[in-house]
Amino acid sequence: MKAYGILIPALNPDEKLLDLIQELLESSVPVLALVVVDDGSDQQAQSIFQRLADMEDERIHILHHEVNRGKGAALKTGFKYILENFPQIQGIATMDADGTSGGCISGLYSSV
Repeated sequence: MKAYGILIPALNPDEKLLDLIQELLESSVPVLALVVVDDGSDQQAQSIFQRLADMEDERIHILHHEVNRGKGAALKTGFKYILENFPQIQGIATMDADGTSGGCISGLYSSV
């Protein structure tokens, strides 16, 4: 079975990130890793990352940049992490932290 990784760069996320993660965890897509890169978020946003960690799902991986380095740097950090730690992953999708998948991941999976 094919396995996929989802990479989400995040700067000061809100509740929408939690909804997105839950939607992805419940999807029919075989997601091996959901990697969220905190790109230097402020203290207020740290509660969102803590709530992600509290989900205690081994597929969720949270990486942190101490300071904001930009979306490109967050994506690079996440891609590197996935490629080094999950060689069995056959595809990586990126998503914004402030949206929903809208079923696009399931649609992509079913077309492969």
